[in-house]
Amino acid sequence: MRLTQCRPDWHTYSISPAVRQYQEHLSSLAADSPNLLLAHVYTQSIGMTAGGPVIRKLAQRHLQLNPSSDEGVATFSFCPGPSELRNAFKGKLDELGRRMSPVVKDQMVRERQRAFQFNNDIMRSFHVGYLSFFRGMYTFVPSSIRTSLFIACAACAAAFVYAQIKQGQTSV
Repeated sequence: MRLTQCRPDWHTYSISPAVRQYQEHLSSLAADSPNLLLAHVYTQSIGMTAGGPVIRKLAQRHLQLNPSSDEGVATFSFCPGPSELRNAFKGKLDELGRRMSPVVKDQMVRERQRAFQFNNDIMRSFHVGYLSFFRGMYTFVPSSIRTSLFIACAACAAAFVYAQIKQGQTSV
């Protein structure tokens, strides 16, 4: 499938409640505490620079895009490279953090945790079943690390189920 073959009605899809909540939260921060938006920028940039190159390769392979071009994957292209960009951004944030009061630092850490939670809520809102997840993992993950990743995912799933049962939530 090529990117130009997206459904013509793509713009009619509704925004999930998780995305809507995140959008409302960001709007609230922009109005009341715009400095805390930096925690969300940090979360997104770490995600993009850490996972972006993997997503770029997967998209190029499975959408049959030219691997030597940025067509369709420019959002995952970084100059300097992802590691250099991530380190430079973290360095600037550390420098800024040294000038923050302890109260502001604490607010920033809490907001970073909220950003991470919002992103997790959005990912969970996709309702991908375990079978689809493992089928996708088998398709997209290189065979050299597939077994290790499968074991790690199974351990996380078991820990999640155990925690749900311990809390009295039997429907997982």
